[in-house]
Amino acid sequence: MATEHWDVGDVHVTKVIDLEIRPPLEFLGELLPKSSSVEIDTMRWLQPDYVSDGTTSWGFYSFLIEAPGRKVVIDTAVGNAKPRAAEIFNMLDTAYLENFRHVWEPDEVDAVLCTHMHFDHVGWNTRLDGGK
Repeated sequence: MATEHWDVGDVHVTKVIDLEIRPPLEFLGELLPKSSSVEIDTMRWLQPDYVSDGTTSWGFYSFLIEAPGRKVVIDTAVGNAKPRAAEIFNMLDTAYLENFRHVWEPDEVDAVLCTHMHFDHVGWNTRLDGGK
Protein backbone atom coordinates (compact mmCIF):
# COMPACT_ATOMS: atom_id res chain seq x y z
CA MET A 1 0.00 0.00 0.00
CA ALA A 2 1.12 3.61 -0.52
CA THR A 3 2.95 4.60 2.64
CA GLU A 4 3.38 8.33 2.60
CA HIS A 5 1.67 11.33 1.14
CA TRP A 6 2.08 15.09 1.19
CA ASP A 7 0.07 18.12 0.18
CA VAL A 8 1.84 21.05 -1.43
CA GLY A 9 -0.73 23.75 -1.99
CA ASP A 10 -3.48 22.14 -4.05
CA VAL A 11 -1.16 19.34 -5.26
CA HIS A 12 -1.33 15.92 -3.58
CA VAL A 13 1.72 13.60 -3.74
CA THR A 14 1.61 9.89 -2.85
CA LYS A 15 4.61 7.54 -2.66
CA VAL A 16 3.84 4.04 -4.01
CA ILE A 17 6.20 1.21 -3.07
CA ASP A 18 7.49 -1.23 -5.65
CA LEU A 19 10.35 -2.76 -3.68
CA GLU A 20 12.24 -2.17 -0.45
CA ILE A 21 15.36 -4.24 0.17
CA ARG A 22 18.24 -4.50 2.66
CA PRO A 23 21.17 -6.01 0.74
CA PRO A 24 24.62 -6.34 2.34
CA LEU A 25 26.91 -3.33 2.14
CA GLU A 26 29.05 -5.25 -0.39
CA PHE A 27 26.11 -5.02 -2.82
CA LEU A 28 27.11 -1.41 -3.42
CA GLY A 29 30.28 -2.77 -5.02
CA GLU A 30 28.16 -4.63 -7.57
CA LEU A 31 26.13 -1.54 -8.38
CA LEU A 32 29.18 0.73 -8.38
CA PRO A 33 31.85 -1.52 -9.91
CA LYS A 34 34.26 1.35 -10.62
CA SER A 35 34.25 2.40 -6.97
CA SER A 36 36.96 1.12 -4.66
CA SER A 37 36.11 -0.56 -1.37
CA VAL A 38 37.48 2.55 0.37
CA GLU A 39 35.03 4.78 -1.56
CA ILE A 40 32.16 2.47 -0.73
CA ASP A 41 33.21 2.37 2.91
CA THR A 42 32.98 6.18 3.04
CA MET A 43 29.26 5.84 2.36
CA ARG A 44 28.87 4.84 6.00
CA TRP A 45 27.85 8.48 6.62
CA LEU A 46 24.42 7.15 5.66
CA GLN A 47 24.26 5.43 9.07
CA PRO A 48 21.97 4.56 10.76
CA ASP A 49 19.03 5.18 8.41
CA TYR A 50 20.44 3.73 5.18
CA VAL A 51 23.46 1.71 6.29
CA SER A 52 23.17 -0.38 9.44
CA ASP A 53 24.56 -3.68 10.71
CA GLY A 54 26.43 -4.34 7.45
CA THR A 55 23.34 -3.84 5.29
CA THR A 56 22.03 -1.00 3.16
CA SER A 57 18.48 0.20 2.79
CA TRP A 58 17.11 0.71 -0.73
CA GLY A 59 13.65 1.76 -1.82
CA PHE A 60 12.15 1.81 -5.31
CA TYR A 61 9.05 3.94 -5.64
CA SER A 62 6.74 5.94 -7.85
CA PHE A 63 5.35 9.30 -6.87
CA LEU A 64 1.78 9.97 -7.91
CA ILE A 65 1.10 13.66 -8.36
CA GLU A 66 -2.49 14.83 -8.38
CA ALA A 67 -2.91 18.45 -9.37
CA PRO A 68 -6.16 20.11 -10.43
CA GLY A 69 -7.24 18.27 -13.57
CA ARG A 70 -4.04 16.16 -13.84
CA LYS A 71 -2.72 12.82 -12.60
CA VAL A 72 0.99 12.32 -13.24
CA VAL A 73 3.29 9.45 -12.27
CA ILE A 74 6.93 10.32 -11.54
CA ASP A 75 9.15 7.30 -12.26
CA THR A 76 7.76 3.79 -12.54
CA ALA A 77 10.19 1.85 -10.33
CA VAL A 78 11.63 -1.60 -11.19
CA GLY A 79 8.70 -3.55 -12.65
CA ASN A 80 7.63 -7.19 -12.48
CA ALA A 81 8.54 -10.13 -14.71
CA LYS A 82 11.62 -8.50 -16.24
CA PRO A 83 14.97 -10.24 -16.63
CA ARG A 84 17.62 -8.26 -14.75
CA ALA A 85 21.35 -8.92 -14.37
CA ALA A 86 21.28 -8.54 -10.58
CA GLU A 87 19.43 -11.50 -9.07
CA ILE A 88 17.82 -9.28 -6.43
CA PHE A 89 15.88 -7.49 -9.24
CA ASN A 90 15.42 -10.44 -11.61
CA MET A 91 11.85 -11.47 -12.51
CA LEU A 92 10.25 -9.63 -9.62
CA ASP A 93 6.72 -10.28 -8.48
CA THR A 94 5.89 -7.31 -6.22
CA ALA A 95 2.58 -5.86 -5.06
CA TYR A 96 3.26 -2.57 -6.87
CA LEU A 97 0.17 -2.64 -9.08
CA GLU A 98 -2.03 -3.44 -6.08
CA ASN A 99 -0.34 -0.62 -4.13
CA PHE A 100 -0.86 1.72 -7.09
CA ARG A 101 -4.53 0.80 -7.32
CA HIS A 102 -5.03 1.83 -3.69
CA VAL A 103 -4.51 5.36 -5.03
CA TRP A 104 -5.65 5.33 -8.70
CA GLU A 105 -6.50 2.95 -11.50
CA PRO A 106 -3.68 2.92 -14.09
CA ASP A 107 -6.11 4.12 -16.79
CA GLU A 108 -6.64 7.34 -14.82
CA VAL A 109 -3.03 8.48 -15.41
CA ASP A 110 -2.66 11.49 -17.71
CA ALA A 111 1.14 11.39 -18.04
CA VAL A 112 4.28 9.58 -16.88
CA LEU A 113 7.52 11.45 -16.27
CA CYS A 114 10.76 9.50 -15.92
CA THR A 115 13.49 11.47 -14.19
CA HIS A 116 16.09 9.35 -16.03
CA MET A 117 16.25 6.03 -17.83
CA HIS A 118 17.85 3.66 -15.31
CA PHE A 119 16.00 0.35 -14.99
CA ASP A 120 14.73 1.24 -11.52
CA HIS A 121 12.92 4.33 -12.85
CA VAL A 122 11.21 2.88 -15.96
CA GLY A 123 10.25 -0.69 -15.00
CA TRP A 124 6.49 -0.26 -14.94
CA ASN A 125 6.42 1.69 -18.21
CA THR A 126 5.47 -1.73 -19.60
CA ARG A 127 3.74 -4.66 -17.92
CA LEU A 128 2.34 -8.05 -18.75
CA ASP A 129 -1.38 -8.08 -19.50
CA GLY A 130 -2.87 -11.52 -19.97
CA GLY A 131 0.65 -12.97 -20.30
CA LYS A 132 1.62 -10.55 -23.07
